[in-house]
Amino acid sequence: MKKLNIILFLFTVLLSGCSKEEQALDIQYQKDKDTFYATFGDTQTRTYVEQDVNQYWTNGDEISLFTSTTNQSYIFKGTTGSKYATFEKNHKENIRPSFSTIYALYPYNSSTTISNNCATIVYECPAIQKYSPDSFGPGANTMYATSNINDNTLSFRNLCGFIRFKLYGDATIRSIELKGNKGELIAGKSEKYTYNISRGWFTGGSTSITLDCGENGVKLGTTEQTATAFWFVVPPVVFNKGFSIDITTTDGTVITKTTLKYYEVKRNELKTMAALDVNKIKRPTNEIRYTSTNNYGINLQHTEAFGANFVSHIYDNGLGIIRFDNDITAIPIDAFQNCTTLKTITLPESVTFIAKKSFLGCSNLEGCGR
Repeated sequence: MKKLNIILFLFTVLLSGCSKEEQALDIQYQKDKDTFYATFGDTQTRTYVEQDVNQYWTNGDEISLFTSTTNQSYIFKGTTGSKYATFEKNHKENIRPSFSTIYALYPYNSSTTISNNCATIVYECPAIQKYSPDSFGPGANTMYATSNINDNTLSFRNLCGFIRFKLYGDATIRSIELKGNKGELIAGKSEKYTYNISRGWFTGGSTSITLDCGENGVKLGTTEQTATAFWFVVPPVVFNKGFSIDITTTDGTVITKTTLKYYEVKRNELKTMAALDVNKIKRPTNEIRYTSTNNYGINLQHTEAFGANFVSHIYDNGLGIIRFDNDITAIPIDAFQNCTTLKTITLPESVTFIAKKSFLGCSNLEGCGR
């Protein structure tokens, strides 16, 4: 009996020692992992770009970090323009690691998840991106990094590619929408293999990416030499039938440029399109575009006698679009009568007849463009 008690005592002591050792490891891990050091693993990786295409981190950058299935927030501590970053823990709780590898994704998103077996990571590719001079917008460029559980260094690599358009002419750009001609998914929820970042798929998403140039828009350079650059961050995709861009100006005019050629966007590859003169790009002739004073759609009086069959009428992101199935040739009598919230309207060049009283009572209408 005494021998048994001695064995039980020794077992208790050993168990206590293991527990203290585990606690010490947890404390050491937590102390070490309050901070991570980030660099760039791709030569073109960046969250901010100057004309010299150098790599920089930006104030406000934040990453999602996984040592388990818990999505942890780490925030950049430094100044804009740094090539190397320090990220500090942005939460108070201590997360006990269950993975042997650390996984990180830029930018931080609370909806980002990782599977229990670490095989896949699910994240959001933004369908709305913000314009930034000579760069893509903040938070648009998705990057991915891994590290050993005992290492505090993260080397980020791009998950997407880049398309840069250059535009010039007498116009101020409000937004640019990019879309594939076969309806390819290029934004939304994406699932990527953690062991091969070039392979992945969309589990749901959008067929377009819109570059938002702000309420006041972006004034274009007036010559080819002073053309203004617009960046899109695009996941790896093949546009088998090419793609289109809809350029919307601040006065509601929409200019569409389409290419029908096969076009592939590859990970970590920048493609620059030849500079386009917006004044020479053909406007769509089956659409009427407008803006309103209250940011809501107008009440169209009727949809007949426009010379084509009515298809749809939507108002989204500050712009109304009335679409028909063919060229619009006429604006019928009282079509927009008493639309008091109508601010600007752009008619296609195919319109050859505008009936009297078409815009009677449109007291806030500032201009009618072509």
